[in-house]
Amino acid sequence: KSPLASRVLFKGKPNTAFNKATNASQALTIVARTGNDFQKSLANRLRPYTNGVTFVVLEKNDPMPAALRKSMESANGLYSRSTKTVYVKGESWGNGHGLNNITVLHELLHAATDRRIALAKAGKSSELVKDLTALADRVKTQYERMDMLGLIPDDLRQRVEATVIT
Repeated sequence: KSPLASRVLFKGKPNTAFNKATNASQALTIVARTGNDFQKSLANRLRPYTNGVTFVVLEKNDPMPAALRKSMESANGLYSRSTKTVYVKGESWGNGHGLNNITVLHELLHAATDRRIALAKAGKSSELVKDLTALADRVKTQYERMDMLGLIPDDLRQRVEATVIT
């Protein structure tokens, strides 16, 4: 299975607090403490759906399997379904790093979606489609509200426009 990757270049100072996170819950706590209202809301909504997800910051010279290295060359973060792990690029990658709330949330959204689908397949989540639709509607409403107020940062707008499927 191919990893789900984030390929939008982030230009900004890395949030090195993510270096200490080892699981999704810890990474979401960092976002909830440092993010804007939209990011905080999304982080809190994703938390229940990311149990068991590992979080890893990869630096350029870290040992990693060839397939992972190849994927990371063109992405600032990715979620691996097979290992239930979110990987983000560390500071050593320069402007291509993934140590920011947008990349972390993007990858953890993949992880949360994957975890919910796995629960549904196991017969443990009969409300999957309803829950995902409600979450998508709440996120869309909040995004549109913030957009009308001129509160959407350019990097978030770029990410949304690069990933939204119509």
